[in-house]
Amino acid sequence: MCGVYFNFTEDGFTCVATDGRLLVKRVDKTIKSGATQGFILGKKPATILRTIASGFENPMPINVRFTDKSVMFFNDSFTMTCRLIEGRYPNYNSVIPTTVTEQVYISRTALIDTLSRVAVFSPTSELVVLDFKANTVEVACQDVDYSMSGKETLRCAYEGTGIRIGFKHSYLDALLRNITTDDVVFKMTDKSHAAIVEPFNAGDENVELVSLIMPMVVD
Repeated sequence: MCGVYFNFTEDGFTCVATDGRLLVKRVDKTIKSGATQGFILGKKPATILRTIASGFENPMPINVRFTDKSVMFFNDSFTMTCRLIEGRYPNYNSVIPTTVTEQVYISRTALIDTLSRVAVFSPTSELVVLDFKANTVEVACQDVDYSMSGKETLRCAYEGTGIRIGFKHSYLDALLRNITTDDVVFKMTDKSHAAIVEPFNAGDENVELVSLIMPMVVD
């Protein structure tokens, strides 16, 4: 749970990370291996690797060589070696819902901007409530102790009967900022089960990004 899982298969490369409240899975079908094999990279070396990779002016391939105990990332510009986290990674696919009853298509940037405004009125719990109805979503935060509240309504394309669900706004904001498409799709079942958030019209059939966020209790 404290590391990033790298899994290489004949069908593609899967990268997964979760803290128990958020889960992000990215599949790249262009990167394939002759056999199924994987490892768990710790959070700190994963952060360092991301910093190194993002520092290249042009995209550069990174080679990976690993054993049961350690892994080495390298190319012509750098070499990084670190120990791996021992153990078996949880079955992440088992927590991703396979059937959903509610689907919402909404502007990612508009939702991020709305969250930043209503979050000013959020209490310590950081609870933000999304109330989906017809083709609108009401985004609201309330601080009962100080009798303050903030509420905005956004347009969306909605397929469902209506759902009111709560999230921790800092988690939802981080999840949305990790997606690059203009629009996203929320896939939900009810207010007590995890919601799936995916890019909409990503334009690359070889790459799949699935984000999962656990809801908070709402009245």
